[in-house]
Amino acid sequence: AVVSLGTGMGIATGMVRQGAGAASSKDEEAVSVLRNGAWALFGVLGGISLLILTLFRGPLSRLGGLNEPIVMPIVGVIVLFTVANNIQTGILNTYHRVAVLATYAIVNAVVCVCITVSAVLVWRSRGIIIAVLGGAIASWTISAIMLRRHVGRPVMKFFRQETLHAAWLLLQFGGIFTLSTLVGTGVQLALPIVVFHLLSTDSVGYYKAASAIAV
Repeated sequence: AVVSLGTGMGIATGMVRQGAGAASSKDEEAVSVLRNGAWALFGVLGGISLLILTLFRGPLSRLGGLNEPIVMPIVGVIVLFTVANNIQTGILNTYHRVAVLATYAIVNAVVCVCITVSAVLVWRSRGIIIAVLGGAIASWTISAIMLRRHVGRPVMKFFRQETLHAAWLLLQFGGIFTLSTLVGTGVQLALPIVVFHLLSTDSVGYYKAASAIAV
């Protein structure tokens, strides 16, 4: 979750902020340029994130108490699908497809629960990483299908000067947005790591459960 926050760099929120007006006025070219810029930025940030998680898989694995470095590259793949899914739902939000987003939320919740329960029942604790990976892929697939069905592809070509300009605008907004989010949400995401190192794995479970109930 922490890595997804940094890799996403507020792209989805920036899409809504900068593209909702153009979408409501039917300016498909402007929204298409913004969509292309978002995917270009995703390619760069996602590649950097995956590279870091792969190169520093040992220390990062020990930080999470896993002692299984192979998990970190898998986490990198999960992050890519998660951020890509956020961008796709952000595009749907840009077009104010409220009913589609509600349908996505319901279908996604049911599918992810089925994947998680099945993986844990079959593989026990080792099924957790499979459940998270499967859930991320499923979420991305569902949002991709709905995006293509209800919005369609961008009408502008991908590699243009406008694409780079849109990516830069999203990065400017996303940088400040991410820093502000890290102060609040980021602290909440980091707390389980602190609990793990000060107490135990069981304590992290109790903390997460209590937080979920409180929210």
